[in-house]
Amino acid sequence: MSIKTDIERVLKDLRRYGKDRRTIEQELRYSPNYIDQMLSKGGNARFYTALKRYHDMLTQQAQEETVVREDPAPYGNAFWSYIPEYRHCNYATTAHGSAMHPLILHNAIVGGKLLSDPGFVVYGEIYIIRTQNGMETIRYVQPGAGDNLLLVALKEGVPATELRREDIEYMYHAQFVVNPL
Repeated sequence: MSIKTDIERVLKDLRRYGKDRRTIEQELRYSPNYIDQMLSKGGNARFYTALKRYHDMLTQQAQEETVVREDPAPYGNAFWSYIPEYRHCNYATTAHGSAMHPLILHNAIVGGKLLSDPGFVVYGEIYIIRTQNGMETIRYVQPGAGDNLLLVALKEGVPATELRREDIEYMYHAQFVVNPL
């Protein structure tokens, strides 16, 4: 990958924290339009280092915050934050369907830890994945064609789905499951 591609990838990831190019320039004390000009020249290693540190700082802050949900009511005050093994988790969602049955049942609560970069995936692990179009799924992740990911269900007969990394909005490494009785 080129330095320009690396910078663009980090900039894209920073958008999920509500940071656009102008805000980043201000917070890192660069002049207006610096990022556009620098990228038009192929990138800058020093800027990439500063941007990566900024990204890592925001990711660390996000991981230390309690769960951020559109509808936090079902999970109260992030009950898992009281369980030492799961304090690092910063997201939970309700599973729908039976594709991961019997490990994850319909209406189970699945919690995870935000990945700072969807490029760093441990294949064979379960992830909660939210795509740019708002779809959320819980699946095993395997390598796909090229740079794509293959989302694999546990239940036989459910076809695997290929997903482009650039279509991922958020990705959480699953850490716990609370199945209904």
